[in-house]
Amino acid sequence: MKRPALAAALLIPLSSASGAEFRFESGLAFTGSELDTRVRTLTPDFLVASSSTEEERDELAVFGRWYFDGLSDERGPLAQAAFVDRASSVGLAYSRAESSARGQFFTVGSGAPADFDFGDLDTDTLALDLRYVQRDSGWFGLAALDYREFSGPVSSDATALSLGVGKYLFDTTALSVSISRPDIDESDPTEYGIAFTHLGSLIGQWQYAADLGYFRLDSDGGLSTDLWSTALRLYPMRQLEFGVGIDFIGDNDFFLSRNRYEGFASWFLTPSVQVAARYWSEDSDGLSIPLIDGTRSESTFDRSGYSVAVNIRF
Repeated sequence: MKRPALAAALLIPLSSASGAEFRFESGLAFTGSELDTRVRTLTPDFLVASSSTEEERDELAVFGRWYFDGLSDERGPLAQAAFVDRASSVGLAYSRAESSARGQFFTVGSGAPADFDFGDLDTDTLALDLRYVQRDSGWFGLAALDYREFSGPVSSDATALSLGVGKYLFDTTALSVSISRPDIDESDPTEYGIAFTHLGSLIGQWQYAADLGYFRLDSDGGLSTDLWSTALRLYPMRQLEFGVGIDFIGDNDFFLSRNRYEGFASWFLTPSVQVAARYWSEDSDGLSIPLIDGTRSESTFDRSGYSVAVNIRF
């Protein structure tokens, strides 16, 4: 889940205030999204068939987290308390998503397009994660287990296990590497990742955080996908966070590229109550798959969504 100017920023002390101590955190989040997909089958000379699909998805999630060595928000932005305090924790989350999809299919010579309905698909997800930090040395370990069950016209399940290790290079700068192994209906791709996070100070009480990441997914059959992830967060005061994120996904085998842009903000109404919102948009430049006799399949999609959440520390 990345210089002289950087070194200078590390020398600027983070703003501090009288902080609170917490042991637990819980939250509730709602996410809504829409996906539009278009697929065309073509020969070198003409269109053979085309289809378009619209999918709507709603998801409700609840989570809980235990900071077994405690969490202090004395230094830095409240949203970055766990990172700044080098807090260890274990978290458990459950979500239920409901989606429906419908579309049209058109074949040359068949007349009017045909409507079709994929039906409803429900997804139940249970996720467990662990972050253990040696506060003095700065070394930390990461582990996560994710189980998903899909119920609908076609039922299936998927399990993913990930492990990682990292180190705080400076007081509020960390680097980590990870490996993940999803098990999806007898398919066992492997994902490798590296992530960098830095929290620094700007002018006055303004602070910022920069996140950089690179992940590579190697699938069965030799297929591979690369993901570059960046995010910039700004904190004009300890209680307020807003920022933007950009992800770029490139498929080395079918020349597929996808871009994801998001904006987000959160506000601590009190030191223990946080409200957050997020909006994102994702699009593809096109997936082209060669078939037979010069025929190929081309697909594009656009996805957008939003989420709202409330988190409580105690």
